[in-house]
Order: sequence, then structure tokens, then C-alpha cells
Amino acid sequence: MHRHFKAVLVRAGLPTTIRFHDLRHSCATLLLAQGVPLVVVRDTLGHTQISTTADIYGHVLPETHNKAVGGLDALLGDVTEGDEDEEQRDDKEQGENDNQDRSTPN
Repeated sequence: MHRHFKAVLVRAGLPTTIRFHDLRHSCATLLLAQGVPLVVVRDTLGHTQISTTADIYGHVLPETHNKAVGGLDALLGDVTEGDEDEEQRDDKEQGENDNQDRSTPN
């Protein structure tokens, strides 16, 4: 089995340092990235403890992290827009105050 697996890695252009067991980690990560519930991934891998699946096998892909943060942005709104609007209002008020100061005789 080991020899055949290494031959498949070579044909796929992948490093031969990948272990057959690493496929379990990849499977868990890809299932979780698709939104498959953790309990289903646990059962697929045959773990008795869900913590084993979550802590050891549940690697987070960058795309999954970006999707989660994007979801928070959608729920909360883009806070930087509000900051820019406030800064623009402050600048406008400051400009109006400067104009008033210039038009007031001494």
C-alpha cells in the first residue's frame, strides 16, 4: 500500500513526504470547509470524541476564515464606512467654523 501511495503522489506532482494518514486531515478540513456539521465529520472519521475531530483534524482553510469574517461584515455592516462619514462631517464642520471665524470682524 505504501509503495502504491508514494507512486500516486509522484504522478500527481505532490511531495512524497505526505503520509497516507494525512488524507484523514485533508478529508476533515475539506468537509468542514463545505459546512458539513462537525458531528458528521466525526462519524465519517470514526472518532468517539468530537473534541478529537475538532482539535486535531479540523484545520481551517483561509477561504473558510474569510467567509466567516465576511459573514460578520454582512451582519454588522462595514464599520470603516461609519468612521469615514464621521471624519468627513468633522472636516466639514471645521471648515464651516473656519469660514465663520474669517467673516466675523475683529
